[in-house]
Amino acid sequence: MMITNYSRPTGFGLVETIVAMAIFITFAASGIFGVLGSFSLNRLGNENTQATLLAQEGVDAVRSIKKQSWSHLTAGSYGLSSVGGTWSFTSPPDTIGKYTRLIDLSVASRDSGGSLVAIGGAADPDTFLVSSKVLWDFSPTRNNSVGTTLYITNWEKPILTSGVGGMLVYADSQVTPDGCLYRLLDASGNWGIASTVADIDPSTSDRVLYVARLYPSATRNEKILLSRHFNGTSQYIYAQVFDGVTWSDVTLLTSWAATTYTDTQKFDGTYLSNGDFVVLYTDNTTTPKMRVWNGSAWGSAISTRVVGGVPNFIITKARPGTNEIMAAFFDQSSDTNTQYFNGGAYQTSNWTLHTEHASAAPSAAKWLVDFAWSPFTPTQGLLIYSTSTSDKTITSKVWTANGSGSGSWGTVADSAATAGNLGAMNVESRSAAADFLSCQKNANSDLYCYKFGLADSWSTPANNLLTATNYSGNPRSFHLGFEKDGALGLVVYSDNTSTPKYRKYDPVPNSFDVSASGLASTTNIISTVRQVSHPATNDIMVLFANTALDVYTAVWDGTGDVFYTSTGKAQTQQGISGSSALSFWYDFTYDAN
Repeated sequence: MMITNYSRPTGFGLVETIVAMAIFITFAASGIFGVLGSFSLNRLGNENTQATLLAQEGVDAVRSIKKQSWSHLTAGSYGLSSVGGTWSFTSPPDTIGKYTRLIDLSVASRDSGGSLVAIGGAADPDTFLVSSKVLWDFSPTRNNSVGTTLYITNWEKPILTSGVGGMLVYADSQVTPDGCLYRLLDASGNWGIASTVADIDPSTSDRVLYVARLYPSATRNEKILLSRHFNGTSQYIYAQVFDGVTWSDVTLLTSWAATTYTDTQKFDGTYLSNGDFVVLYTDNTTTPKMRVWNGSAWGSAISTRVVGGVPNFIITKARPGTNEIMAAFFDQSSDTNTQYFNGGAYQTSNWTLHTEHASAAPSAAKWLVDFAWSPFTPTQGLLIYSTSTSDKTITSKVWTANGSGSGSWGTVADSAATAGNLGAMNVESRSAAADFLSCQKNANSDLYCYKFGLADSWSTPANNLLTATNYSGNPRSFHLGFEKDGALGLVVYSDNTSTPKYRKYDPVPNSFDVSASGLASTTNIISTVRQVSHPATNDIMVLFANTALDVYTAVWDGTGDVFYTSTGKAQTQQGISGSSALSFWYDFTYDAN
């Protein structure tokens, strides 16, 4: 019998081996990817945490910078630097290892009820939206970012309400030939008694007040009066301080012998964010001078940069919320120049003279320069000026500040042309949008107004010829202003009669009233006009003088869009003995504190 033996295989075959290896690799790969994924998630979490801490540190640093001084905050993009525990802004961005941090500051907006809004509303220069963003590369193909935002407010600044008073100053030769009176307006709209300001020089009484300007402090119960006087042979510029009760610190800034250009504004001043007051003036040379009041004393005279000629008109405007200053000059050679103060130490080297804007104009005696910052876009402002002896258009440039004490000019833009050569001009900004309104009376005594938008240049409003019979001569016999919320503009002007006229301006359709309205008649032809907007409401103080040298006040009711007819806000004759039909020997300011 044959017996056959069968035996089982003692190992795996090729197929079984491949299958086994595949199963092993699958499970092994799953385990490896699981471990790697867990590691990646942990790393991402750690890096997110680090980036978040850096973003939070960014907003904390901005808070620290704000505590140093609100003036250090301006709209723009920044990096951060810390030296000795003190934070400061640097050129953007700053880098910490693999992380890049960018800080953005933008001016906040509020609606008509005062609530913060992301879109629309009016700019609030006392509130910034702070964004701190951190970016990094998690891998060559993956970019990550985290960020945080907050609002930061200048809560230390006094909050003004509708209950704000003010002060009026004006020349009055009934007291003495060089007499200057002031009256206080209380919060209810009632005028106090007329009193004299400090005597600029008790040894003489022949220095007649020709130009006066008032400036209110936002940090102290204080106002500063700058005044220019003429005694028939020489001109004098003085400064004095009102501390809420009395006048003091009378200072002669300069004097020179000359009998020409007695009606022009050869000085201007501005309060800075740090509380100091800066005055710029001419001493009848081509080098404007600067002096600073720090709340207790006047500093010595400091030279700025040399401009083209002896200035006839000086415009001095601090950039909102900063210590930086734009200064514009129109001189006796009909040159237009500007220079910029970087907000640093008070010294010549911190002024930068710009390339001359123009070297000709129809008249060196007319107000042919002006400048205004935009409260809606506080890094930008508009300069208006003339460029030729037969100029018929308003020329403009936009200045854009860089947030670091400097900036740059944009391109030249011209308004529509009128039939006559340019005369006195004025520009004012609107809080609700990045646009401006400008008016000028030409050599034919036509008064025209134009709109300038930072985004769309010049445009011509409907009914923009306000009058064809404006008061002739050199002075600004008109003035324009906006209500605080920017919803309505107002132009008050002379039509060469004894009754001041006015027209409302609606920015939305870009249109003036079809016809003029009038205030009460005065004793003679209206020759000069000035407006001052209320700092907390839509009211506007309007001042005007006539050729009989009387000065009047009237307050625009920004709620009813009419002029008040009761209390001291109604049209009121304030003085009857001014100095010249061609000069601004009067001024008013609302309290800012």
